[in-house]
Amino acid sequence: MKLKVKLVGTSPYSPSKALVTEKQSNEDYTAYEQRVWPEKAHYNGKGELVMPIFGLKAMLDSTASFLGEKIKGAGNKTYAKLFRAGVIIQGENPVVKVGGKSLKKTDMKVENNAEWVYCHSDGKRDGKAGRVYRLFPKVENWETEFELEAIDPRLTEEVLARHLVAAGLFNGMGRFRPQNGGHLGRFEVMVNGKKQTSEFSDVGDGE
Repeated sequence: MKLKVKLVGTSPYSPSKALVTEKQSNEDYTAYEQRVWPEKAHYNGKGELVMPIFGLKAMLDSTASFLGEKIKGAGNKTYAKLFRAGVIIQGENPVVKVGGKSLKKTDMKVENNAEWVYCHSDGKRDGKAGRVYRLFPKVENWETEFELEAIDPRLTEEVLARHLVAAGLFNGMGRFRPQNGGHLGRFEVMVNGKKQTSEFSDVGDGE
């Protein structure tokens, strides 16, 4: 079964791809961040901002484990393993759009598409590295579309839609998302052109 999925951001999307460009010897940290911050996002061959498929898939897998919903007629087995092995996101990394238009790397501007964050220089929370101001991409009013395929019949449209909605509430995409205690990267879901809603209780017990 294949579904056309559209995610509509309800909070900004802020990617944090690892940098490969090194800091120059005569460059302070602020100048370095101002030079390389667009590289913390993902782009396709046309230079358009995209959302990585592996991140979307990991989000769904994590959501299935988080919800821990049991498969009907399968005892205590949950959907977690079915999502890991039986869900495919088709095609290329989906393009992130703002106002119906793609956002290119060359159009990314600090004043509109970035945010300074006071955080550990190595990106870890263990407190070993000193804190510095780092600059991250930040996109408001975003949306993206992709095709989702389930190869196990137990993964019905209802089950998939419910997990997608939960992913938008409890997981999110990108930096400082709800899964990590943040609020960025939340979204609403449309499946085959219809907005999806679900209510959740007793979530978070896992597999």
